[in-house]
Amino acid sequence: ALALASSGSALVNAGMLYFYLHKKNIFRFGAHWKKLFIQFAIANIVMVGALYYALTWYNGDVSQWIRVVEVLGLCVVGVVAYLLGLLATGFRPRQLKP
Repeated sequence: ALALASSGSALVNAGMLYFYLHKKNIFRFGAHWKKLFIQFAIANIVMVGALYYALTWYNGDVSQWIRVVEVLGLCVVGVVAYLLGLLATGFRPRQLKP
């Protein structure tokens, strides 16, 4: 619940910030942002799918150290899946530069 509340408040904060920057004509999203958001969404879907599949191998009935290794492995799987999802959609880090 705490993570959900933090994420929700961060989204509200970012939304309000963009609303006022847009209203005062300080910042507006360009056309390239739409493509970037779609690439991020696809990468998130790929990561969720990979983690959902990887969770079938998670065994909570083992020692604490093995559970730690399993959770770290899940983190690595998530990061790799996200990066591969970004690369598969054609994302390049230079797209983030203005």
